[in-house]
Amino acid sequence: MFLKQSADVPRSSLFFTPQEAREAERIAQRLAPAGRGDIHLGAVIYYAPNDWTVWLQGEKWTPETFRDDLRVLTVTADEVHLSWPGEDDAPPREITLRPNQSYQIATESVITSP
Repeated sequence: MFLKQSADVPRSSLFFTPQEAREAERIAQRLAPAGRGDIHLGAVIYYAPNDWTVWLQGEKWTPETFRDDLRVLTVTADEVHLSWPGEDDAPPREITLRPNQSYQIATESVITSP
């Protein structure tokens, strides 16, 4: 069961204060996502297994975010495990990314952004 966020839920953690979390979100929104055909992870803010925020493809994702083209399997403090359905009847691929990494679909490799 997912907890619904409300104003009375504290947003600080052992890792980030609320101000640091807002700053990370602001920076992630400024970063351009990787090139077309790549899956890019910009940042991870992790509180608990069902309480996190990640920036994929330049968009904010939470445990409540669901899309057909990409699925978050698990999140830890320093990496995100994804399932990508693939192209042209290919089986789904499981991908693990760390912040500032991209999965290049054409080469099926993970690269780190500078």
